Amino acid sequence: MLDPGKNYMTRDGFPVRIVATDAKGRFPVVGLVDMDDAEYTRQWTSEGKSDLRDYVRTNYDLVEARKEASHA
Repeated sequence: MLDPGKNYMTRDGFPVRIVATDAKGRFPVVGLVDMDDAEYTRQWTSEGKSDLRDYVRTNYDLVEARKEASHA
């Protein structure tokens, strides 16, 4: 479960602004991914996964933000 008090980013380093954690469906977490020139909407599971399959790890999964996030 994501901690609303923490900052997150995608696994590949793009900052994410969480805007909701209670959306209906299998992806209740809604956020905006800051990709320099624009923000893109994306949804995740309660655990921050962008794919429902537990064994799949993607660059869009959420991880806790480092102090200085920089995308790869």
